[in-house]
Amino acid sequence: MTHDKTLVLAGAKPKRVRLRVVKTTLEQTTWNAKGTAKVTKKSFAKAEEAAREFDKAVRKKLRDDYAVLGEAAEPGDIILEAFAPGGGGGAVLDMSMDGSMIVTASITSESSFGAKLEMVEVASGARHVVVDEPGGSRQNFLHTALFARDGKSIYFVLRDDTYRVELATGKRTRIATGDPAALNPFVTMPTFDLERRRLVVLAKGPCVRVIDENHATVLEVSTKSKTTECRGAQISASGRLLALYISSRGIIYGHDDAKSDTTNEIQVWDIEAGVKWETVTLAEKVDDVGFAPADDLLLVTYEYARGPVALEIPSGRERWRIVDPHDESSLARASAWTYSPDGKSLAVAGDSLRLLDAKTRAPIVELPRVFGRVACPVFSRDGKRLAVSIGGTAIVHAL
Repeated sequence: MTHDKTLVLAGAKPKRVRLRVVKTTLEQTTWNAKGTAKVTKKSFAKAEEAAREFDKAVRKKLRDDYAVLGEAAEPGDIILEAFAPGGGGGAVLDMSMDGSMIVTASITSESSFGAKLEMVEVASGARHVVVDEPGGSRQNFLHTALFARDGKSIYFVLRDDTYRVELATGKRTRIATGDPAALNPFVTMPTFDLERRRLVVLAKGPCVRVIDENHATVLEVSTKSKTTECRGAQISASGRLLALYISSRGIIYGHDDAKSDTTNEIQVWDIEAGVKWETVTLAEKVDDVGFAPADDLLLVTYEYARGPVALEIPSGRERWRIVDPHDESSLARASAWTYSPDGKSLAVAGDSLRLLDAKTRAPIVELPRVFGRVACPVFSRDGKRLAVSIGGTAIVHAL
């Protein structure tokens, strides 16, 4: 691995710092306003020690709002690395449809922490605070953030509720009031269709609601039950279908009062018709659910982030699976996955990021290995950029 990075702090007078390891020495080079370089060096007994200090130094600079900028010379090249620690409950990351901006979250240091929503310019690494929720009275988990279709606002879930914030004014509007006792915002979160015209939100009732660009309800599905819980909701790329993962609390948690209920299924709803189209019964617990681009298959990751696996509708028969590249008898590790907008590529995020041919599931591009758990893969609308969160860092690849 190369231990050599130049980081930039965007601003009226941008700052640069180069960090690199030369044998057992960590070098830091900075430049003043006149362009004069200053080099400081720190030597270590072993190269491994210098490498560890390099990683710490890079991380500190990222926390201080520096970013690593790169050039798109080859497919897969990294064009941005930026701080993206998450909103208290896991990774938070999205990219605008034009690929020019990403959005991420962070929390403050109090025990009852506050939360911030920040945009980062992909070209420059410049950061902009969009939401600054103070701490002090309760823990402000920020669960997810999604750019609106026009890129002029962002939808996000703070604590239990879904909001929209206008980027030009900072005006915040509550879109849906959550029902955390029945719809866990750490598990089930809002999702968009491909064109970002329809949005799935969680609301009191409890219910899962599909709304349009004007926030009018297109479909509302009650998930109220004494023994089951909705553990996943995903709209198809076309915006025509909604998948809901419904499972018994007896299966999920082992609750005694629900052990007689053996429900473990994915309901597929026709959004236009407002009816349940099919039900797929499952033999295992599911972490995530979604659709293939043609709306003809369900994709699931099984418990403990295993998959994804494609299932026929409504039989639930397995069509194909993504296996561990080092052990084909086991499913791959997949915390998340997403298709490219044209449906030709499949990005699988797990212990590493893999970009596969959607038909053959063979690797397309050898992506640079960045160590850490990969989450939140998202393509730009033209498919030329792919962003992910890895170990608290946002990475944007050029494709």
